[in-house]
Amino acid sequence: MSAFVTLESKGAFFVTEGKGKDVLQVFKSFLEGHGDSPDQVSDFTIDISSAFIAGIEEHFPEARITFDKLLVCKLMNEALDEVRRMEQIENRGLKKTRFIWLRNPENLTNCVCQDSCRPGVLHASS
Repeated sequence: MSAFVTLESKGAFFVTEGKGKDVLQVFKSFLEGHGDSPDQVSDFTIDISSAFIAGIEEHFPEARITFDKLLVCKLMNEALDEVRRMEQIENRGLKKTRFIWLRNPENLTNCVCQDSCRPGVLHASS
């Protein structure tokens, strides 16, 4: 299922079955059938989908593409975690550091613990 919305509408103004490149052709035909020009579509915000990208480039060549920020962050965090897991095999000091890598550097402080951890260990500040 694919839904199309505008910034002005409070809900979807066009919904169709499918998630592939052909959905963009159906949407373009819908616009033309209602007297609207596909050239009026200036932006698409989408998940990272090669089929949607290809459809937009083919049927709406002037439109800008913006990827969903939450999905981009999710993919970046997964990639970072994968690299951290591979690196901790050779560098045991990276063990139990996952949440440190996910924090903003400004929110990290040097450990002030005396007994419970190693010197120089970073912790998220509260």
